[in-house]
Amino acid sequence: MSLLEKWETAEKTLRVLRELIVDRDPVSKICERHSISRMTFYRWLEAYRQAGFEGLLEKSTRPKQVHGTPKGIEAIVQELYTRMGMGCKNISQTVRPLFRISHMGVSRVLRRLGHLPSQEKKRWKSFRAPHKNHTWQVDLLRPFGTRIGEICLVVALDDYSRFSMSRIVPRMRRTDHVTAFLDQCIERYGPEAVLTDRCSQFKRMFDKWCRKRKIKHAAIAAVPRHAARLSACS
Repeated sequence: MSLLEKWETAEKTLRVLRELIVDRDPVSKICERHSISRMTFYRWLEAYRQAGFEGLLEKSTRPKQVHGTPKGIEAIVQELYTRMGMGCKNISQTVRPLFRISHMGVSRVLRRLGHLPSQEKKRWKSFRAPHKNHTWQVDLLRPFGTRIGEICLVVALDDYSRFSMSRIVPRMRRTDHVTAFLDQCIERYGPEAVLTDRCSQFKRMFDKWCRKRKIKHAAIAAVPRHAARLSACS
């Protein structure tokens, strides 16, 4: 922001403050009129009382001091790593009486000095079905305490569009609670395959239900990125 823009912004702020100082308007009406919070208004007012118009000029948010690792500490870190064969955590604990540095700071120093390979950004691989209604993730979420008692949630999530459906079921979770919910979903959509975890509700009875409807069922140790989180994103 240029100096002229900062000056114009400060003048607008001063005009808002004058409505209280000169016109004696209530703070609540001033804030409502200019769509600002009371906290912002009182922060402006305090800055004006302490430094006048200069207190209303926006200041740079850049830190006044940038604390880097001193060259002497970098030399000690290098010696401990090359000659003593110490790891980052041990180096951090050894150097701490002289200079407070974390083990991640030690690794950055060693990487900058060329002793560690540069760390490439990890690219996560996300699972996605080839088309809509190809694969559903189905999961039973843990009991939640409510006014009507403990309830559970059955969540079905399309692995292509991230479209989700859910239903509240009683605390006593049974396979028929899941299958009754999926029967209604299949009438409208209908997946080719279902992905679940290895809970008791997705055992023999659920396999039989899937075979009857010619749906492939795959059970894994944990549903990738839990169905609840994916449904929240959708």
